[in-house]
Amino acid sequence: MRKKLISVFCFTMLFASLLVPIVQAADPDVVKGKTATASDQYDAVWGPEAGIDGDNVGTGWSALNPGTKDPTWWAVDLGESYDLSGHEINWYDTKGAGNDFRYNVEVSADNKNWTVALDRTTENSLKADQIQNETWKANNVRYVRFNFTSVPDTKWASFLELKIFGQKTASAAATSDSATSNPKTGDAGIIPYLILAGVAAFVGTIMMRKKKRI
Repeated sequence: MRKKLISVFCFTMLFASLLVPIVQAADPDVVKGKTATASDQYDAVWGPEAGIDGDNVGTGWSALNPGTKDPTWWAVDLGESYDLSGHEINWYDTKGAGNDFRYNVEVSADNKNWTVALDRTTENSLKADQIQNETWKANNVRYVRFNFTSVPDTKWASFLELKIFGQKTASAAATSDSATSNPKTGDAGIIPYLILAGVAAFVGTIMMRKKKRI
């Protein structure tokens, strides 16, 4: 009976281990609702923060003038340090505006020293999709800036919505709400403990039945 009990326990543990998630959740959007600035804006409606308000159609940011005769940029302060993994941008122009806009993405920890995280300033690096997803890596970042280096004279540097993906750096996460103990897996971190509790209850039930038979 003891050997049978051990076999059942081992099988249950093996099955339970297969239920534990091994794939981390995708990085969330960390820019929505943060403080944004820009070189200028078209009007009061098309301000820099309208491009990160979560509205993918009705609002957005636009430069004041068409083309890029003046330096044109859009930037955001994430508020604390993040490890970033890329962005998704929904251009304003629905007819392949991505083919017209040349830009780069710069990142900084102190708003003084900047590093290029993504370069889309050359012709062979452009994409024609209205919604573009870009993958790039940058750690310990608080500030992100999009610099527009070339826009046709008949168009405005503009986008409807921008998402920037990432996770808080270890130091920033340590000072945040203690309830969020595992930012990459979320509530999944409690699953192994629930499984073990279930296994323990299963084994205890078998042992109780054995005692009753004796």
